[in-house]
Amino acid sequence: MMKLFNSRLCALCKGRKLLCGRPTCPILERFRVVKSVKRVVNRRKIFGSSPPSIFVGEF
Repeated sequence: MMKLFNSRLCALCKGRKLLCGRPTCPILERFRVVKSVKRVVNRRKIFGSSPPSIFVGEF
């Protein structure tokens, strides 16, 4: 689970100075994850296993 961080430091830092003391910026890290998920979801064909309840009633 991700720990909370000080949003005031993030407003000052903007992911460049790492004022929060973390090795990577939590905001930029979250952005990278969302960007990679969007890339996979926007494809026309998705391959892999999934629970059957996700696609019930969908074509």
